[in-house]
Amino acid sequence: MPGDSRRNVGAANPRALAELRAGQRIEWSSENTPKMLEKFLDVPYKQLFDPKFGSPIYAGVPLDFSHQRCPVQVDPRIDIKDLFDRVTKSATLVENGLVSRSVLNEPTTNVRLFAASIADQIAKDLHSLDEHCGRQASPEQTRRVAELAVAGRVAEMGQATLVEAGKPLGTLNREFVMLLPAWLRLVLSDLNFALPGEYFVRAPTATAPVQGALSDCWLIAALASVAWTRPELIAARIRRENATGEAEGGDDEDSGHTDFRFDFTDVLTIPLGFVTLTIPFTFPIWIGEQVPQSAGSYIYARSSVANELWPAVIEKAVAVWRSGGNASFPRSDDYAHLNGGDAAWACHILTGASAWYHWADADDTWSTIQSHCSGARATSPLVAWTWGSSDDSPNKVDYAGANLVANHAYSILGTWETNKRQYVVLRNPWGYHEGTLNVTNGTWSTQEDWGTASLVLPGSGVFALEIHTFREYFMGFGGAG
Repeated sequence: MPGDSRRNVGAANPRALAELRAGQRIEWSSENTPKMLEKFLDVPYKQLFDPKFGSPIYAGVPLDFSHQRCPVQVDPRIDIKDLFDRVTKSATLVENGLVSRSVLNEPTTNVRLFAASIADQIAKDLHSLDEHCGRQASPEQTRRVAELAVAGRVAEMGQATLVEAGKPLGTLNREFVMLLPAWLRLVLSDLNFALPGEYFVRAPTATAPVQGALSDCWLIAALASVAWTRPELIAARIRRENATGEAEGGDDEDSGHTDFRFDFTDVLTIPLGFVTLTIPFTFPIWIGEQVPQSAGSYIYARSSVANELWPAVIEKAVAVWRSGGNASFPRSDDYAHLNGGDAAWACHILTGASAWYHWADADDTWSTIQSHCSGARATSPLVAWTWGSSDDSPNKVDYAGANLVANHAYSILGTWETNKRQYVVLRNPWGYHEGTLNVTNGTWSTQEDWGTASLVLPGSGVFALEIHTFREYFMGFGGAG
């Protein structure tokens, strides 16, 4: 298929949204889930899993049904304050909690002076033969990345059609952004932070990260895939305190106390006269350990392991990095910058390896996935993403009927060949809602260094989907490695 298989996707966990509206935790095992979700989300159950119906699980997500489909590329010379002033919709986006102005709380970057300082550093690197690819970003460079990330979101949403949640989108031929329902805006208007547990309770595993009331399936699926294939990186890329033994950020009322440093990997695009350079950096992001809570429960990402924090804290670090929000107490509109994203890119920033992309309906899909596995188990982080809507897919598939979710990211944990059929083993980052069309049930086993491990499928969001169904319902897959 021509074009690029990458896509920014996002679909929030509907159970997490329902609990926010209910103001309490719901014991889902003893409830009729479809009826409860219809009651609290105001949409028929079968219309929840496709944005064309106006489902609120897609609120705040840039939905691109144009011919472009790839992230908006902003001019690296852009001035973020000028962009906010120039884009007529920017005030509306801010008022509706879709875009944060946190990045404007500090002086904006003088791009000319910034580029000049980078040029001087590059000259020194070349003179000393140092490798700049291992360079750690400075606070100024980290702030510039936030400015460019916010600029991309403003530019993308500024050209989209804003629609009310719960109303069908109509013809899918352009870009849309669904507004947050009024009740959700009210719930998120004042985040309360708490420390409900420890960073690690158990060793990281794929079934630990669970998505919350944020449409960042792309990030949580990547977290699960990294925990599955490179669990040591979940610990190796975090620092509890800085080198002097004191966390950065201080204890003042505004900044709080920053206890964790995460090292993310990405590139910074810098204009140098007629040349634009893209330079890789490690970005150290310091944040506080408290995470948003509502009625004593998590709002956003959480762990399936009781009293464990690492998925919520890493999610918070990415939100602060991308929005320029407060390091200890980011606002809900700072978190909103995670609504919709690129799952393969998320694997890249979490591991430092290069992102790659592949069409799901390609003839070599099965062999490509197997090439990233040893035996049945994935050996490098793998993720997959569905088409933006049933109407957007080539065969007009029925996502609700297959118990799959449109515009959503999944982890790929490995493969399973049984009964003379080939299956892709996937995990929904919601931690439930496994696919039901052309799946196989039973015990899936993988060979580990210490012996044989097994998972009983379906369960915890994990299921085995027949390869031909995967190729039909999924738009692309990829990862980092």
